[in-house]
Amino acid sequence: MAESARLKELKAKQAEERSKLKAEEKIRRSLPEAYREQASIFVHNLYGTCASVKWEAPYAGPALNVEHAAKIVEAIGAVSVTLVKDGCTSFRPTSYVEALPEEKKERWKEESAVSPLRFHIESVTRTVLEFQWFAMVGGLLVSCKIVCGMPWSTNFGSYTYKRQDYPGGYRIVDTKFAPGSQMHTIMRDGEPIAQLESPIKWWSSEEYPNPITLYFVDLGEDMDPSMVATSIAKHVAACVGALP
Repeated sequence: MAESARLKELKAKQAEERSKLKAEEKIRRSLPEAYREQASIFVHNLYGTCASVKWEAPYAGPALNVEHAAKIVEAIGAVSVTLVKDGCTSFRPTSYVEALPEEKKERWKEESAVSPLRFHIESVTRTVLEFQWFAMVGGLLVSCKIVCGMPWSTNFGSYTYKRQDYPGGYRIVDTKFAPGSQMHTIMRDGEPIAQLESPIKWWSSEEYPNPITLYFVDLGEDMDPSMVATSIAKHVAACVGALP
């Protein structure tokens, strides 16, 4: 007896779910044991990645948050990243970009190599700092994110905005991030390896500040992305005061 269309659909969904669970299990097993249980894993397909891995850093103070994040970046490693502007702005794994056929890039306005680790700053009820990067985990390409509390009045920089009230509501204007003097150049063993580019200000509604992304460019060729990402993470942690 032939299977019904509904039964075939259910079997396909079950197979897809089993595949996702296997991928999630493989990624979790491949993570360093110290950071395995705290990770949230969501299996999906975007820019060549098969999943996103997210950590919520402990909220025991800004120093512990950023120190914890720097250790995760060092333990996981990173892969090369390309900044793409095709009407929108996005960060994509370089391996994915290089594998695309040229006709897929015809409308791109910009394609440029950037440092593997970037930072996303967002403020609604509290200010949030996210570490964002791509990595190979268990032979699978994944996107990684660590959500931290954002420290104020540090060498990292300052994030400001203004609120304009009007009858019946308000709007947020003039969102700015001013990097601290030590944030402009990333050093390793006394040598500069990456420099900060102009922050990206993302669109937002009138009621919320604009999210901002900070990113860097390497100052050398063929640099190991894991080394660069770890150096940036530790440098930021040092600016916050978390590491000596």
